[in-house]
Amino acid sequence: MAKNPRRRVVLTDAAIDLLAHEGARGLTFRAVDARAGVPVGTASNYFSGRDATS
Repeated sequence: MAKNPRRRVVLTDAAIDLLAHEGARGLTFRAVDARAGVPVGTASNYFSGRDATS
């Protein structure tokens, strides 16, 4: 797992925003990356799936 606490917060905030606006079906790694403004694949480096917390 990548070790950048600030990036992890940005990704988490993007995921929460997606859930609020798109619902669970809109919550994908690619969508989180786009919403957070990070390169594709970044979210999967920080989280292994929807249930990942650490």
